[in-house]
Amino acid sequence: MKRKTLSVILAIVMLLSLSLPALAADYTDLTGHWAKTYMEDLAARGYLTGYSDGSMKPDKNITAGETLVVMSRLYTLTDIEASMIQADYEAAVKAAVSSNLSWEYPYLENCLAAGITSSGELKTINLTSDITKEQLSVFLVRAMQLTDAAGKLSASALKFADTAKITSDDVGSVAELNSLSIVTGDDKNNFSPQASVTRAVAATMVSRALTYLSNNKLTLVIPAYEGLTQSEGIIVSAGAALADIACIDGLTREYSITADSTVTAGGNTVTAGTSYVGMHATLISRYGIVKSLVIDTGNTWLRGMVTKVSTQTGSNLITVTRTDTGTSLSYSVPSTASVTRNGTSATYGSIVSGDYVTMKYGASGATTVYALGSIASLTGTISALTFNTTVVLQVKASGGDTYVFAMDIGSLPAITRGGATITIDKLRVGNTVTISFTGCSLLQISSSGSKETETGQLLSSTSTVSGTVWVLLVEGVQKTYSVDEDAVAYSGTTTIDISSINVGDQVTVSIYNDTITDVTLKSAVVATSNVSGTVLAVNTTGMKITILTQAQKLVYINAGNMKSMLNVSNGYSLYLSNLTTGSTLTAYGSYTNTNTFAATMIIVQNLA
Repeated sequence: MKRKTLSVILAIVMLLSLSLPALAADYTDLTGHWAKTYMEDLAARGYLTGYSDGSMKPDKNITAGETLVVMSRLYTLTDIEASMIQADYEAAVKAAVSSNLSWEYPYLENCLAAGITSSGELKTINLTSDITKEQLSVFLVRAMQLTDAAGKLSASALKFADTAKITSDDVGSVAELNSLSIVTGDDKNNFSPQASVTRAVAATMVSRALTYLSNNKLTLVIPAYEGLTQSEGIIVSAGAALADIACIDGLTREYSITADSTVTAGGNTVTAGTSYVGMHATLISRYGIVKSLVIDTGNTWLRGMVTKVSTQTGSNLITVTRTDTGTSLSYSVPSTASVTRNGTSATYGSIVSGDYVTMKYGASGATTVYALGSIASLTGTISALTFNTTVVLQVKASGGDTYVFAMDIGSLPAITRGGATITIDKLRVGNTVTISFTGCSLLQISSSGSKETETGQLLSSTSTVSGTVWVLLVEGVQKTYSVDEDAVAYSGTTTIDISSINVGDQVTVSIYNDTITDVTLKSAVVATSNVSGTVLAVNTTGMKITILTQAQKLVYINAGNMKSMLNVSNGYSLYLSNLTTGSTLTAYGSYTNTNTFAATMIIVQNLA
């Protein structure tokens, strides 16, 4: 998350004004003052107020500590970022700065994180003394993240009348601010590097700096803390390097655990592992990498779908079918329970059947309930797709998080591409998809990409380990396309094997993202062959078998016209209802398209 450059300093009110703000729009002591425009500019922006007597006191000095607070406020931090910065730098600030200035601690911690100052400097700077103009220049350059640019100007020949008085180490900073017109000489062309900084000087430099940042659309960030997010949910799987967390927004995310990650359970530092599966975790992460993972070992949590909401003998009850076990139980939700629905504080009465809930409960019932009922979606790029009885789809979103969707191969959601329904094996790593879901139910997977249609002559077909590439002659222009390994071929309305298409044939192809997904030609050839693989699903009603071949290709076997199925170990005949998941078989018959096979006979090598 980016900190907005133009969010300035609520603290500047306290720092540049030592009493209550005046209600008057005109400040009595700014008339004719050289800094009138800049001070009124900051006042108009809401960054600076005057005193209760109507004055602005432009010539009052500010201290080094107050100046650092002003510099820190050039960064807007989220609560998570501020908390992590405090954890990392609080000890260093306390060791360097007297408790008399404890109000400055949070701002000084931010200065350390942003590189505006260092812990060594904090020990040597007198924070209660007036700051000098060259010191302020150095701090402002660091705060504006212009240190590298200033370094290139360290040998600059400045044209101030008192250039020789500028400390050599500070020349680059002064030169950089001078080049941006943030600092200039006075009426005698003096920079006055050792002069104390007044409210007028500080306001002028801050006003000009803000204008420069705004005009150049620059955003200041603290790189090490940019993008920190906080999540909570139930651990689905965990190991030393990876953890999948089913978060309270209904989505499961994969997080990387590194040597820099802090993992604690029950207050003790631990290594994440399977023993923590099912426990609640709160984590802070950055682009999918765990910064802090806190596992709750003292409470019981569950997640699942609400199937019933009722009241019995004065008790509010919800029946939840657990996602992990599939079992259903009823739980009491006392009036004292903390209930949140769709991200908003709610009550028991807002929970409805079909909601996805993450819930903490004990002997007296639920104490915390997070409920989701609205339809939502996310868009990202497929980073992994594996097939088995459970299909696992991983999608990486633009923010860096990786989402994990585990789906029963026998009850997949609707899958479309360009509005047309496709099977899940036509999705590819690298495809952009939009996932629609409500609570814990996955509704649809939509693969993006607009459909194009080309008609021409097949000039060449080249197959390698990387795939097949076709070159088509379309209206006198050669066009090259990849062929999807599951592309479907037709002759009229008849599905054919794509291998029957030969160089020289006239074809019409449908293309998504420069990949041919289906082909139509004039001739029809039906291939006769066999296919072997491991059984993933059996549909006795539809007479269909889903297998996974050794080449990791899904094949859908139509057994409706099957004449026999034999168990090779004993020669006995089998019914489709005898076939079990995990069995291996060979089906004989013919392909009706590249991944649908019409079987006339099946030999079962191993019945699981």
